[in-house]
Amino acid sequence: MLYWRRNLYISIVMIFIVMSSFTLVTPFMPFFLKSMDVTDNLATWSGLASGAMFLGSALMAPIWGALADRYGKKKIMLISGLGYASMYFLYPLAKTPLQFVIMRGVTGLLAGLVPAATSFVTSNTPEQHMSYALGLFQAFNAAGSICGPLIGGSLVRMSGVATSFRLASCGMFFVTIIPYLTLREEVTKSSENRINVMRDIKICFKNPQLVTAFACLFFVQCGIQISQPTLSLYVSEMAGGGQDSALMSGAVFSVAGLGTVIGANLAGRKGNTGDGISRVRLLLFGLTGAAVFAALQGVWAAILPLVTFRTVFGLFNGVIQVAANVLIATAVSREFRGRAFGVQNAINPIGSMAGPIIGGVVGDAFGLKSSFYASGLALLCAAGVLIGYMRRIQKADETVSASA
Repeated sequence: MLYWRRNLYISIVMIFIVMSSFTLVTPFMPFFLKSMDVTDNLATWSGLASGAMFLGSALMAPIWGALADRYGKKKIMLISGLGYASMYFLYPLAKTPLQFVIMRGVTGLLAGLVPAATSFVTSNTPEQHMSYALGLFQAFNAAGSICGPLIGGSLVRMSGVATSFRLASCGMFFVTIIPYLTLREEVTKSSENRINVMRDIKICFKNPQLVTAFACLFFVQCGIQISQPTLSLYVSEMAGGGQDSALMSGAVFSVAGLGTVIGANLAGRKGNTGDGISRVRLLLFGLTGAAVFAALQGVWAAILPLVTFRTVFGLFNGVIQVAANVLIATAVSREFRGRAFGVQNAINPIGSMAGPIIGGVVGDAFGLKSSFYASGLALLCAAGVLIGYMRRIQKADETVSASA
């Protein structure tokens, strides 16, 4: 771990560009579908395009995690990143909504980059600096989510969605080549000859701390993604559908990232102090706040309240991401972290897949505002799971005290 700071700083620059490239595209998929003359059930098609990618990711994430532990995180980041870049470059060739949905699903199958990068950071950072490293990593992750929609909104306004797809492809390509050449990694060769994904999953689900973190992040991802297919349509509706709709949508998406940067930094510092219970309480604080401000986004159909509530929502989301990832990292040994994050990144996409589909259907059926209320409800479910886990810990402590 001699080079852990150097590796960390390279990793955060990488994740910043990766997330900038990712969010350069994601908020504007409804505009791309509109260019195919999709008018009926636009929110539903947008939800399916998002959900297809997450379905592919859910299927492959445990395998990517096991491969990362076996062959090294750097190699997996390179292979996955090049796959991402290739698919983003091909997106403009889609001529029908179904073709685009299929392409998004294939992209999901290649989604090993972010879990491998997260595992790389946790495996190459001393335990006493874990929260600091994850806080910084999530902050730069969120910072990329600020820049991507702003750049993407400007590009869509000036030259269309296809240009943003190709710029995202170029960003993904260069940002995976450079870290592969500069990161330093010690790969511990496994004594096992076979990758046993089902065994790894069973080991994870026997760990109560991991199960709690997985369940919370499932509902969190579902809650976050529920409003994704409807948000740009909601903003466009408020803007009267004018030429500035894409630029305004990009700005609204970005402010949540700004809040996440602040929240992740604060959580990173707080997470370095206190015991496991303190970290669980920090996670509960983030979940409760995020639920409230997710729902509030649908109360007033005006830009200023929406921007304010999304910023505060992002702050609480930053707290959630750091606290939950610390729970996962501290629940297992360094050698198993790639697989643990692989399982997490198989479960998260299931929530991320369900979220846009729920949001699209709910938005088409009950109005765009209703997706924000559904988002808040999903986050409250995550808080309920965590409260149940805290009660189990308290009962176990009481039993130990009584027997002593």
